[in-house]
Amino acid sequence: MNKMLIQTVGMGAVLVVILCAFASHGQATIVGIQGTTFNLIAKEGTVSSPDGGSIHSWGYADGSGLMQYPGPTLILQQGDTITVKLKNELPVGAGNVSIVFPGHQVAATGGVTGDLTQEAPPDGTTVTYTFTASEPGTYTYYSGTNPDLQVEMGLVGAIIVRPTGFDPNDPRAYNHEGSRYDREVLFLLTEMDPDIHHLVEMGAIDQVDTTEFFPVYWFINGRNFPDTIVPAGVPWLPHQPYECLALMRPGERLVLRYVGGGPGSAPVPPSREQCIHYRPGRQAPCE
Repeated sequence: MNKMLIQTVGMGAVLVVILCAFASHGQATIVGIQGTTFNLIAKEGTVSSPDGGSIHSWGYADGSGLMQYPGPTLILQQGDTITVKLKNELPVGAGNVSIVFPGHQVAATGGVTGDLTQEAPPDGTTVTYTFTASEPGTYTYYSGTNPDLQVEMGLVGAIIVRPTGFDPNDPRAYNHEGSRYDREVLFLLTEMDPDIHHLVEMGAIDQVDTTEFFPVYWFINGRNFPDTIVPAGVPWLPHQPYECLALMRPGERLVLRYVGGGPGSAPVPPSREQCIHYRPGRQAPCE
């Protein structure tokens, strides 16, 4: 019999440890960037949709690299002091950008003062965020500036904090024996309304009404099927580098780090009763 253990971790994340009884092959660890200092830049790019389309988006990039959707996964060690430096290379019309780190006590310097934190204007100014990775688990980070628009445009990512004394040859999710695992995978769920992205691409941000948010694409780690089953880093998905296929061998323990990166909670269309609340003149997916 398969056994499943679900625990709440971080800010709204769920850790699922599954002992399965079927043969498969998969990646043993999550792809991301490690260290104590990270240089993120907000940039423009495009996201590939499952119907062959290309959707104008924003995202965080690892320094001089391409913007990513979602942003680079930051892999930290418990107890380390973390520094994240942010620059804004989005068009001037996009306004300021920022980063908030739910679940962490953050000190921010530089830039201009926003409603939630210090913000980086589109003039090359650097904002620096500093915090201690105090508790192991799975977290998100995202823009705290106009988040209803900027998170929708792609300014969101994940953080994994490894426990003290983490040994990659004998990995544990937490500081106790029961959290040992053989493989792990991250599921960061997001959704997208392409009409918002089209307006932004055309320079009509002032026409965007996020109260009429109408998602028609749902993503796991920035990908839709069939791209969800291809490996990480394939060249035809330059802005969507992360894989999300949870596979394992018989008898192995898999850690599934599950976290939401958007306003919705599951990749399902609205019910027929909900259709009437969407914008007039647009066909709802349940019709």
